[in-house]
Amino acid sequence: MMRIPLLTVLLLLVSPAIAGAAAQGFLGVQLEQGDGSVTIGAVMPETPASKAGLASGDRVVSFAGTPITEARQIVEGCTSRKPGMAVDVVVVRDGAEVTLEVTLGIRPDMAQAGRTWLLNKPAPAWTAKRLADDAEMASDQLEGKVIVIDFWAYWCGPCIAAIPEVNKLAERFAGEDVAVVGITHEPRADSVEIGRRMTYPSLYDAPGRSDADYFVAALPTLVVVDRAGVVREVRVGGGDLGTIEALVKKLLDES
Repeated sequence: MMRIPLLTVLLLLVSPAIAGAAAQGFLGVQLEQGDGSVTIGAVMPETPASKAGLASGDRVVSFAGTPITEARQIVEGCTSRKPGMAVDVVVVRDGAEVTLEVTLGIRPDMAQAGRTWLLNKPAPAWTAKRLADDAEMASDQLEGKVIVIDFWAYWCGPCIAAIPEVNKLAERFAGEDVAVVGITHEPRADSVEIGRRMTYPSLYDAPGRSDADYFVAALPTLVVVDRAGVVREVRVGGGDLGTIEALVKKLLDES
């Protein structure tokens, strides 16, 4: 099954580039494209999808009366309707068909929404592979440390421009209980060359599971997790990391 990255789906559903996102319906899901089927991979909290009862793992069989075989049908079904419109979504859950009425919502500020959904909540667990040697690495290996996650992609100019600053951050806290890691949802072959520029472990999660779990809607995104495993900051965009460095220092002092 091919996962459609959360970044792609959310932008398709709500991007202003598509004829004015404010006038388009918003659902709030990530979709997984299978062979002639579409499954909900993640549901954003406090969105029309979550309020209607849609859940991760639901297989969508129809949307507003249209049989669903491709994720783009759901995207188009949302963007062709206005906020406030109600649609019936039929899903298969635990082997049985369930019909749910969803009232499409208004496009949120995705950067702010993602931050709200994560901040002061337990950080989702993740497993990915190192670009350098293809070895597996998991978040539970970093328990008890302050963790800074840099979500990036090889095609993202601001991500590449931010690498020197993130390198400095990693070097600043070398030898302390701080782990800086980079995670990309792109394939290893496309990412490994850029990954060599990073002095911190750079990982690839080609299915995009971690992007979905961390509600990454723009790149680069930095997430800071404290020693107790709670998300303490979500920052979208590059630039000076002075505030991130100060927060990491503060979190180290809290222990």
